[in-house]
Amino acid sequence: MTLLLIQEPWWEKLHNGQATVSFPGWQVILLKSQITENERPCVTAYYRQGVNLEVTLRTDILSDLDIMILETKRTGDPNNPTRIINIYNQKQLGEQSRNIYTIDPSPEYISTWKSQQL
Repeated sequence: MTLLLIQEPWWEKLHNGQATVSFPGWQVILLKSQITENERPCVTAYYRQGVNLEVTLRTDILSDLDIMILETKRTGDPNNPTRIINIYNQKQLGEQSRNIYTIDPSPEYISTWKSQQL
């Protein structure tokens, strides 16, 4: 396993800020560098260090605490990257989706999606 996508990551106050779990040999990817005290990311990702994988967080396409867009490729690979979309969607039974996003499908992409209905 090289890339791990998480929905509903553990997120708690730790020392002087908020944090999620870290694992030796893995790099965590958060949705943005500064997440305020009243915010909570619903998705995160980890990638294994030292496996020649380039991972780019694409906040220029979309910046949202419920959706993470990553582009990945092997270091030195001349092919286009693969776009991976990690989506968390929690809504009440019968609630309509509030947001509609359109994403350019130009690179190859994979999506993971969790919808929780209570």
